[in-house]
Amino acid sequence: MLQTLKKGDCVITTGHGKTKNWGNAVGIVSKRRGDKVFIQWEGTSFPIEDEMDIKEVRLYNGVEIN
Repeated sequence: MLQTLKKGDCVITTGHGKTKNWGNAVGIVSKRRGDKVFIQWEGTSFPIEDEMDIKEVRLYNGVEIN
């Protein structure tokens, strides 16, 4: 099932693909194109968007339960 992420959604890494060793990085979706999302990561000074596969991030509501 394809996630329904859209511009402005807050996301967190899933640990799949290139996010395997990223921990719990949080960012904002800046745009979506098919199964690719473009993320601006929090805590970075990079103005460019990071292109991610849809499987590498998931919707984040601010509450993390381990």
